[in-house]
Amino acid sequence: MERLHCPTCGNEVFFDSMRCVRCETSLTLRVLPDGGLDVADLAVTGGCRKRDDWRCNWRPDDGAVTTDGGPAWCPSCLIVDAPDDARPTLLIPFLSAQRRALWQLTALGVEWRTEPALRFTYRSRSAGGAAVIGHLGGLITLDLDEADPARGEQIRSTLGEQYRTPLGHIRHELGHYVWLRHVAGDPQRLGAFRATFGDETADYQAALDRHYARTDDGAWRDEHVSFYASAHPWEDFAESWAQVMHIHDVVSTGAAWGVIEPPAAPFDPAEWVSAAVTASLAANELARAMGMRDLYPFALSSGARRRIEACWQVVHFRP
Repeated sequence: MERLHCPTCGNEVFFDSMRCVRCETSLTLRVLPDGGLDVADLAVTGGCRKRDDWRCNWRPDDGAVTTDGGPAWCPSCLIVDAPDDARPTLLIPFLSAQRRALWQLTALGVEWRTEPALRFTYRSRSAGGAAVIGHLGGLITLDLDEADPARGEQIRSTLGEQYRTPLGHIRHELGHYVWLRHVAGDPQRLGAFRATFGDETADYQAALDRHYARTDDGAWRDEHVSFYASAHPWEDFAESWAQVMHIHDVVSTGAAWGVIEPPAAPFDPAEWVSAAVTASLAANELARAMGMRDLYPFALSSGARRRIEACWQVVHFRP
């Protein structure tokens, strides 16, 4: 994440900033085609229709119109289906994470606005919403209850996960979307995928049933990024893709703040993984200085790194 500045006074602002704390300028954000970020004055650009309801600081595409003549939706809010009575304290963290993830897809060269177009549905199981969590044909469905800190911690502990957040979950589900967009219909990419991750035609539900019946004995650590990744090739790819996005953001942000040197090659996965080691060690030590859990709680084996690099190479495929 690059460092951002107020267009009026030059003060430091951030990805989700609605206004500058120094000069009070109301801000909007746009993701540029190359993944760069443009911060502007709301009074000049106009804002998203959901700016107030969903705390969205993005702005609509130029020329975007609505049938009622009101403000248009930004590209992120436009692809959201959420109940009108959704609790803002649960919905807003997910939508913030979604915007960050969409910026990353753009920066990583993944198109998400053409078919199969990406869409998000948010439901709350505790409120009676039907939420079958997962990805299907470009539609990602998520349970808003996971944004509740107590509920999220309960799920994390029950599943034995080191890390589970709205952003982490979105990045995982986007792994399935990336597989659909870049791998499923390309014989060469599919062959490269199977050489690393295995045969995805193996019965998926049976594989998950076996996984949930197992006890985590740690045997997955030599080859996979997580216990869940060892369940099925699809989940192996999705978990590894989530790590691509973790690494991309940690390294980009660390380089922008002078914590590490930026990788010389923008799409060399080995360089980015190596840089992530330094950035994550610094981030973890900062967290420990405040008595908090490690920000990046992963120790990547050579096998896990090979899978992460394979995910990265899928998007920028060279036969």
